[in-house]
Amino acid sequence: PGTVTFEVSTSASFDAIPQTLTAAVTEPSIPVKVAVEGLTAGTLYFYRVTDADGTVLTGRFQTPAAAGEQVPLRFGVTGDWRGELRPYVGVRNAVERDLAFFIALGDTIYADIPSVDFTDEQARTLEDFRIKHNEVYTERYGVNFLADLRAATATFATIDDHEVTNDFAGGAAPDSDERFAGEVVEFINQTEFYRNGLATFQAFNPLRDEVYEGTDDARMDGRPKLYRYTSYGSTAAVYMLD
Repeated sequence: PGTVTFEVSTSASFDAIPQTLTAAVTEPSIPVKVAVEGLTAGTLYFYRVTDADGTVLTGRFQTPAAAGEQVPLRFGVTGDWRGELRPYVGVRNAVERDLAFFIALGDTIYADIPSVDFTDEQARTLEDFRIKHNEVYTERYGVNFLADLRAATATFATIDDHEVTNDFAGGAAPDSDERFAGEVVEFINQTEFYRNGLATFQAFNPLRDEVYEGTDDARMDGRPKLYRYTSYGSTAAVYMLD
């Protein structure tokens, strides 16, 4: 608990620090995030994070190239990882590949399968989901390849189904699925079970805290906004679907 300080620089030695931001840790099981504004396109940035105990971690990310620029592009993608399978040797060489970005293509936890740190059949509470997400990013056997990757490149993350439970339909009525039955709401994605899963996913990933508004669709309004897009010069456009 206490203040976490984020320093952002274009220098790996942090000779010049154009931005310093802070965030307050009130619950150690929940990550903190800051939004860094005013970045320059096509630029490599370095960041340094210091917590209230003085522990320091560093990382880097590349901003997308400006519109119209032709740039080489290499990116990575994976999905479907479970905490008990860490440290995820399949991505151990990703850092050295110097990626422009990495896509986490859903099922970033398996909330409905027992694991080392959470042995119940299904996560349901906020505390349950936090244990599952924390497990995914925790060191094992002295290494942490996924944490190394996240510190070396920008990450685009989205959900599939196991962030909540297998094969659920968010726009269906709760009484259509016994796992969600009992709450007096119109849709599964309004239930506490669903909201706990999505809130924790949101907390553990580099996402702005946005919701859909003005859609004229009761299944969407007020729900987490996962759809987003960006372009990398004239080389590529990335669309993260919901």
